[in-house]
Amino acid sequence: METFYQYLQRMGLLEYDASPSVIAEAKREFRKAYQKDYQKNYRKKKVRKDLYFSPQEFNRLSSLARKHKKPVSKLCKELIFGYMDKQFILPDDDQVRSLELYLRGVTNNINQLVRYIHQRKDLHYDDIISLTNQVNEMESVVSRTFRNPDDLEGFLRNHLEKNPSAIYTLENFINQFNKR
Repeated sequence: METFYQYLQRMGLLEYDASPSVIAEAKREFRKAYQKDYQKNYRKKKVRKDLYFSPQEFNRLSSLARKHKKPVSKLCKELIFGYMDKQFILPDDDQVRSLELYLRGVTNNINQLVRYIHQRKDLHYDDIISLTNQVNEMESVVSRTFRNPDDLEGFLRNHLEKNPSAIYTLENFINQFNKR
């Protein structure tokens, strides 16, 4: 694409003393041609589609985007392709914390077992089987956590089992929501 100076040369406006209004008109024409050419090339490389959200849906996306310090459009794109590629993009904090606690417990158990083996200076087949079972269990818990995250029902069920009094808070929330 030619520059504005090259455009003025091609139009012959630099050869004579053009008035500011003629230059301004040439600038508008150049800008119009430039934008048209740019859009034509851009559409060859990118596809643009509009998505429409209700205000509540957009508020949810906006708050999630702020939480992850990303623009809404980039977050939507990552979520869409993450879902299509079956990637877990935004792990739940509670799941990550419980997984971290579980991993710490398993690694502590393995460390104790290895220390016990070193103290005895003897390694038994049962010790190896115990280590193998703990590592396999750890792998399956990690896989379940990230491949099958809880849905809302599972999350609520687990939360209410841990904290039965939360049912009253949930009932109040539902009643307030129904009044809207």
